[in-house]
Amino acid sequence: MFNKDRGVRATSPSDLRGFEMSQRSQVMRFVVACATSVSLIAGVAMVPTTSANAVSVGIGAKKKVLTTEQKNAKAALDKASKDLTTKEKNLAAAIKSQAKAAKALEKATAAAEISSVRNVKSASKKAKAKSKAAAAALKKAKLANTKAASLVARRTVLRDIAQAKVIRLDAKYAWLINDISTLDCGAGTDVVSASGALEHVWECGIVYMHEDGDTTHVKTTANKLVEVRNIGLQTPEMKKGSNPAQCGATQAYENFKSLMPEEITIVQLRSLTNGTNNFGGGARPTRSVYKLNNATGAFDIDVQTEQLKAGWSMWWPNAAEWVHNKEYLDLMNDAKARGVGLWNPSLCGPAVGEAPLIWFNQNAPTIGSDTEPAFGEYVILYNQTTASMDLTGWSLRDDSLNFFWNSVTGTWMQNKNKFGALVLKPGEHKIVYIDNPAGYPLSPTEYEYFNWSRNAPGAQLTNGSINGNYANGDGIYMQDKSGNMRVSMTNPCTSTAMCATPKWVTDIISTSRANQIIPIPVALTKVANVTRDRYNPVVTMANSASITTIRTPLLAKGYDVSATVGTPIDSVLAPGTPAAIATAIDGANVVGTRVGIADLLGTTRTKLWIRLASGYNTFPSIVGLTTQQATDALTASGFKNVTTVTGESVGGVSGTVASLSVDGSAPGTRHLLTSVIVLTVNP
Repeated sequence: MFNKDRGVRATSPSDLRGFEMSQRSQVMRFVVACATSVSLIAGVAMVPTTSANAVSVGIGAKKKVLTTEQKNAKAALDKASKDLTTKEKNLAAAIKSQAKAAKALEKATAAAEISSVRNVKSASKKAKAKSKAAAAALKKAKLANTKAASLVARRTVLRDIAQAKVIRLDAKYAWLINDISTLDCGAGTDVVSASGALEHVWECGIVYMHEDGDTTHVKTTANKLVEVRNIGLQTPEMKKGSNPAQCGATQAYENFKSLMPEEITIVQLRSLTNGTNNFGGGARPTRSVYKLNNATGAFDIDVQTEQLKAGWSMWWPNAAEWVHNKEYLDLMNDAKARGVGLWNPSLCGPAVGEAPLIWFNQNAPTIGSDTEPAFGEYVILYNQTTASMDLTGWSLRDDSLNFFWNSVTGTWMQNKNKFGALVLKPGEHKIVYIDNPAGYPLSPTEYEYFNWSRNAPGAQLTNGSINGNYANGDGIYMQDKSGNMRVSMTNPCTSTAMCATPKWVTDIISTSRANQIIPIPVALTKVANVTRDRYNPVVTMANSASITTIRTPLLAKGYDVSATVGTPIDSVLAPGTPAAIATAIDGANVVGTRVGIADLLGTTRTKLWIRLASGYNTFPSIVGLTTQQATDALTASGFKNVTTVTGESVGGVSGTVASLSVDGSAPGTRHLLTSVIVLTVNP
């Protein structure tokens, strides 16, 4: 019947009665379980202070002052009850209308039978007309009766749904109104973890419901409902809008429910800090959830551990809540090695084709003032087999939801989180940049993953580290078209070691590769990073230097300067003087800019041309300027042979240039620097 995550489905009054009995049985299970916990704990010789040894006191007693959750539940119940009343009135009206329609149909049927003479040849025209009218009235009555019956059916369904909602909300309110403030489950105490750190029990209470495989709702001893984000767990997402549940989401959710049955499981909520997870707009406390063990009377069942052991979660380390990071990483690795849960390569369909080898770089180098640019994070995919790999439609994700969430538009982008056309031939590799917000050009061996233009500033991956009992990091997980986890990597690799770079990665990124002037990844080293001066240096040229003097440092930087000089270029410099450096024989001046020493493939060295001054330059526009302004503009452009004469007034401003001549003719767009220029000035 009703599922807290999926809504209400009610088909008949008998279904509703069964649903109501189910709800009542849940309340009964809650009371029985609490009583059982008390009796079990009472039988233990040494009862820890965190035991539920006073659970039965106050159960069922209503609080005089309602909490926010209780008020909200009551308001929702009142609203649903009001809606049910409306639906019942509507149904009653429809039933009444149907009764009238049925009576009219009965009358029309009888009338039609009496006047049924249409096929009798001896019948009069009047009788035939009367028979025809009766038949038409019968047809109309049948249609009205059908519509009335259909309306009753529709309104019955709406009434049943409204009734089911009332039953559900009534059960929720009844559960919430129960006072569990006297439940002694260790709130406010501290517990020593295996690593020696003290975890504080911020809240404790009874599990109400589960959101998915890593989020649960707990009614605390403050009689409040708290949505808890479990520390260390990252399970696939349940259905969001039109996006279906991700592979393994339902199984992770069901396993979570079996670990903590709703409305009867007593838990402690522990953490180092009173932190929250704010994804989705709500501040959810991040806690390690520990379940009461009825066999020992202690809260010694780590729910996160059990979910990881079963293979239903990725590793989700937390820098502030580091206590279990190492432990949980090893648990995930063990489940992965056993191929259980998410790590079953055929979990959501046949595992078609081989998966590539995978490596990722999460520690982005500095680019300018950005110490962690998204562009510096990349994944390397390598086809180590003898057959082509079609990875079209496969996808990547890390241990967060960053790959699915467009933080700019606030949109869930699960359906966009996948590769476009991508085929790796045997021995081929692809450098996959996590993001490329600056739009840097990429080579054929490179790929921008967020092709839906995520363009988020800053890094997406957490840098890996191990220090004593502390560990933190991230993971990259590759899924096939069916959503199966086919290959993955975390860094650190284990609780004791960072990942060692494999030889195939070293071969790809090595600077010693044959004919590789710029190492892989190409775009990263070409554009800007800590080694940009080596692979992407600034082109410089000393003033008044000879061609040989200019070529020497360019050659040392790695450029090809074997070419002859380029075509002459207009400049203020004297003819034959080196005036510019270009990447084409007649290209633009690149002095003062960064130019990669090789092409995007990293194999063809960049060729530079030195362009000499032509002795010409572009002539400036000076009509209307003062004599001094005009002279300064001409001098700045390299024209120094300037004389001034005063002409007749032509209506211009006194002292401004009225006209000019260059070598006795009207000026053009460019002239020799040695040209004789005569300025005619207004008197």
